[in-house]
Amino acid sequence: MCLSINDDEGRWMKADEVKRWQLESCEGLNLSVARYVRFQFQRHFHLDYHIGVVQQGCQCFFHRGNSYNLAPGQVSIINPDESHDGHSLEEQGYQVRVLAISPALMQTWIDDITDKPGNLPFFTEPSVLEPALFKKVLELHHLMESGGAALAIDGELLACIAGLLHYQGKPSFSLTSPALSKQQLSLIKEYLVANIDDKIHLQILADLLGLSRFQFLRQFKQAMHITPHAYLKCLRLEHSLKLLQKGHTICEAAQAVGFYDQSHFNRAFKQSFGVAPSLLLKSL
Repeated sequence: MCLSINDDEGRWMKADEVKRWQLESCEGLNLSVARYVRFQFQRHFHLDYHIGVVQQGCQCFFHRGNSYNLAPGQVSIINPDESHDGHSLEEQGYQVRVLAISPALMQTWIDDITDKPGNLPFFTEPSVLEPALFKKVLELHHLMESGGAALAIDGELLACIAGLLHYQGKPSFSLTSPALSKQQLSLIKEYLVANIDDKIHLQILADLLGLSRFQFLRQFKQAMHITPHAYLKCLRLEHSLKLLQKGHTICEAAQAVGFYDQSHFNRAFKQSFGVAPSLLLKSL
């Protein structure tokens, strides 16, 4: 008998099915989504940090002499070179999403978040019960699987790693920060408008102001109350509206502001303005 269980995006995964891939824009970051029913992991270890969330079901794993259950609402993190195993606690199996992060890449994020070079973190708790962080990691994984914008992925990755460090209590850093000034925001806006159809990375924006990526992310959100990616998306949609009003086609307007997926542009436009671009053109 072949067991199949529906994931939260409506795709049916077969029992013991595994999908693995590498994020092209981030060397050292590998992703996987899997459904395990019969398969059981024997004791093993990884060379990378493994951050995992179970979407459905419950995984049981043995780690550092203790047994842990991992279910929705929790985030697991296994340090490099730590042995562990894993199996389903329920007959119907479990579905898990994992981020495998190389120590070198983790080091760049730690240095960025703490604003100073330091040692690689050793996460003392292999499981964190924190629904808000679970949701962040799950949404980030889906974003990377769907080929989300680089600026969105950059910001969410940093936020997730900072969240794990915060809940583990190491290292100590402030989650509050001053806001960007009007002059700084103006400089960022000018750059985004001038490069509105390009792929924008968080590092580029941070370098414009001489800040680390994490400093920029916090100070931008403090000033604008939205993420840099959400701000860029608003700019793009506002400019696309003006282009449509000037007589450009939907395809021309979308590509001019960096939307190369027509259906994505249509959805984003309607969500922002309450009307599909095709209906807007008919009313002009």
